[in-house]
Amino acid sequence: MEPRSAQRVLIAVDTNVLLELADEVEEVVEAFGLIEARVPTRQFVMPPTVVHELAFALSQTSHADSAGARPAHAHHCHAA
Repeated sequence: MEPRSAQRVLIAVDTNVLLELADEVEEVVEAFGLIEARVPTRQFVMPPTVVHELAFALSQTSHADSAGARPAHAHHCHAA
């Protein structure tokens, strides 16, 4: 068994957090930097719902791109 200090710390991330990280929202980027600095044994995980929501947002963006216009807030779509 690993010593307590060496155990991985699982950190679940929400869809909006990942989208804001991709958009380089300052507060989110800073939060990730702080987590990286303070939790060296971290492991970020995405719950299945997040995977589905990201896939849905990507499909909406892809459809809009193929139609010639990208919606301004396509990444804020949620799966029904």
